[in-house]
Amino acid sequence: MGGLVLAAGVWWTYFDVSALQGEHALASEPEATRARLARDAYSFLHFPMIAGVVLLALGLKKVLEYVGDTGHHTLADPLTGVGLFALYGGVSVYLLAHVGFKWRTAHVLNRDRLLAAGAVVVLIPVAATLPALASLALVTVVMVAVITFETVSYSEHRARIRHQLTGG
Repeated sequence: MGGLVLAAGVWWTYFDVSALQGEHALASEPEATRARLARDAYSFLHFPMIAGVVLLALGLKKVLEYVGDTGHHTLADPLTGVGLFALYGGVSVYLLAHVGFKWRTAHVLNRDRLLAAGAVVVLIPVAATLPALASLALVTVVMVAVITFETVSYSEHRARIRHQLTGG
């Protein structure tokens, strides 16, 4: 369940408002500089987002191995090595690249997601001492916390952006 919530959180951070803002920025960009914006936002900045998602998937796979492979692991075993760094590093890389994407397309520095990316990195030593499922829960809590904070704190702003950019 935690993996599904985490994956949904990653999806939400991009498709809630950012994708609309990026699309609008690209359409509004003067033709002379549109290709540069497209290259920066949808190549250079999407690549680390995708890399973050791939690392996250590897981390989730390792968590599932810890849960499902009772011959080599118990539910009390902490997630270590590649699995731990893929899970936490993937989320952090994704969030950092997403901050860059928003900056490049909408000229908005998303401090909340920047802070969340830093928190995920800082929590790696803590996660290394927890059972694998608890490590997954911890990174999921960070993602859910930042999304909840943004949803509540910026609800009117998000609604206004969606209304302006979709005409709805």
